[in-house]
Amino acid sequence: MSDSFISARAPGFAQILRAERDHPELWSDAIPGGIPFWLVIRYMFARAVEDAITGSVNFQAYRHGIPLPSLGYIRDLLKQLLFSNKYKKFDIMFVSSDTAVMKYYGRALNRLTDYFGLCYPQSSLMLEISLKLSSYGGRALPNYSHYELTHLRSIMSLGKIIYKNEKITRQINNYINTIKPILPEISNDNWQEITSFLYKTFVGQEYYIKLINNMLNQVQPKILLCEDGCYGYHATLIYLAKKRGIKVVEFQHGMISKNHEAYNYHPDIHHKIREFLPDYFLLYGDWWKNAMAIPSQCIAIGNPFFSEYRRFKPEITPNPESILFVSSGMQPLEYCQIILELNQKLPHYHITIRKHPLETYPYNQLQNISNISIDTNQNINESIAQHRVVIGDISTGLFEAKAQKKQVFSLNSTLSLRHIPEIIPFFANVDDLIAMIHQPDIEPDFTKLLFTENWQENYRHFMNGQLGLG
Repeated sequence: MSDSFISARAPGFAQILRAERDHPELWSDAIPGGIPFWLVIRYMFARAVEDAITGSVNFQAYRHGIPLPSLGYIRDLLKQLLFSNKYKKFDIMFVSSDTAVMKYYGRALNRLTDYFGLCYPQSSLMLEISLKLSSYGGRALPNYSHYELTHLRSIMSLGKIIYKNEKITRQINNYINTIKPILPEISNDNWQEITSFLYKTFVGQEYYIKLINNMLNQVQPKILLCEDGCYGYHATLIYLAKKRGIKVVEFQHGMISKNHEAYNYHPDIHHKIREFLPDYFLLYGDWWKNAMAIPSQCIAIGNPFFSEYRRFKPEITPNPESILFVSSGMQPLEYCQIILELNQKLPHYHITIRKHPLETYPYNQLQNISNISIDTNQNINESIAQHRVVIGDISTGLFEAKAQKKQVFSLNSTLSLRHIPEIIPFFANVDDLIAMIHQPDIEPDFTKLLFTENWQENYRHFMNGQLGLG
């Protein structure tokens, strides 16, 4: 099983999987609280190897620094800092980020969590990590708060970050020097970035544990639903929650493939990571289960946001000569060139670019060209409905477009071939894409495989089994 498991993965990721199976030194050290160094930085390592092999560019490279915090965000952060994060008791606690928050019918809606929360609005506490450093009014749910323990950890340990702690620095450097020969593809810049990230996590860990325990003491949840639970970022929160007997659940937030670094761990190491990862994983549909290897129990629930859009969707007639590009933040230069060439060869087509929520450069420079625009609709499903053709790579939007029976294509690149399954056709170049666009689309309907129906009934059934809630 072990060899076939590794051989089914891309070479770079296979190297990570083989290393964590065969080299116990990767697991030899831990930050306070017992969280393995390797689990904290594993995703960064895997991404660095992937980028080195494929030449792909992560959208983080195109972020123009940290966004300026809004006054509302500063107010909320100071309130939490000064009043020790006072929370009430809730049976259900969500932790997510604000990247999925959108204005929807006049309210701020987190498309990943809020539909779940609305099933039990009085029992659910919605906590959000502010990556956009914004404050949102008019929430769809009554019990909402910023979850800024990660930012507070950095503030409380700022002195140690600026003035290096020699003992911690020595411990981390010894670990990094030990594992360097195992992963020779990692560049010096990546090693420096990973070392810095590990140091900042380490020095603030004791404060972080106190903040989490303080919050859990106040909220006393029976179940925790967490975004990105398998990435390692929330390992401390998950570990402390599970020690208290709190069930931990992750909900699917996007596309998953056999080469997704966060959702594939070698089966031989599952016993090492089980206590740091969620107990359950709620899938969009059974189709995604074969793309995962985690110690969590996977249950197909459905995709609430997509299903609710389908249930109440407005009548939209798509422009027959329109293309929507859904960016994942990867391969931006390649797709910029494709868009420009498409614009020249199909001058009567309108091309709309939908950026990743954290992405800015380089697509903004194209918006002044005739028949090219930047999508401002916060509901991706409405944007898909307005177009006949959808292109992209590592994005759930491609599958939502498939479910809307659109023509969907992805660039035939090393990156796409590693992550996009065979149900999405590939194009080699712009001429190839144009020929495919002009062919009739007779693809079978994958909707029920990708997105299980009756998500609300499925979620209530799951919660009833865990908490006895109807």
